[in-house]
This record gives sequence, C-alpha cells and structure tokens, in this order.
Amino acid sequence: MTLFAPKASLVVRKDLHPAIQDLLLSAAVKIHSGVGIFQQAGRFPAAEGTDLPLSDEAAQFYKSGLPLLQRHFPFWMASLIGRLLVLLVPIVALLYPIMRFLPALYGWLMRGKIAQLYGELKFLEDETDTTQGSRR
Repeated sequence: MTLFAPKASLVVRKDLHPAIQDLLLSAAVKIHSGVGIFQQAGRFPAAEGTDLPLSDEAAQFYKSGLPLLQRHFPFWMASLIGRLLVLLVPIVALLYPIMRFLPALYGWLMRGKIAQLYGELKFLEDETDTTQGSRR
C-alpha cells in the first residue's frame, strides 16, 4: 500500500553557526536513519525534493559526512583542535623562516666574539713584543 504524506524537513536559519548545523545533522542521522514502519534505512535526513536552498555545511555533510576531526574526536575536542590549528598555522609560518635564520645569526655572533678575542690577543702580543724589546 502506498501512503502519501508530506516530507519532514530540517530547516535552520542562515545565521546558525556551521558547527551547530553539523551537530544537528549528525543527531538527526543517529536518531532517524534507522528502519521504521514508514521509512527505509538512511532516507531521513536527506537533501532531496526540497524547495529551500541547502546550506554549504549541509551539502558538505551529505556529500562526505561529518568533518574529519568530528569523525575521530568528540565535538568539544574537535572544535578545540580546529581552533588550535587556525592559531598554530600562522605561528609555524612565522617560526620556520626565523628558525632557518637563527644558525646564521649564531655563526655571525660567534665570529664577532672570536674577532674580539683575536683583537685582545693581538693587543697582548703587541704588548709582550714591546716589553721584550725594551728589556733587550
């Protein structure tokens, strides 16, 4: 027997945070994707037959599932790791050239110290030469 009924839709505002959209979609999948009396497995939530535009996050969710970090970590940890990555990438981008420059800077400083020591040594040699010359 074929039944006719309106399709259920999961609708959110445009300004809802993308992470919350992912959480809502994953919760809907966990709760409603099983087999029921009126549905086949995996039929809800689905992005088919709707007049409303699909958000970018929902399109990405239907295409490839949850974001990579949320697949392997709890939401709070995935969010923290994502924020840390956003923070660490510019820091690493700055530290890499600095770390490449540090050995050259260290060599330059050591050459300066060695040159200073050679200057003092030259001064001592000149002083010993003058004192030995006056003794003769």
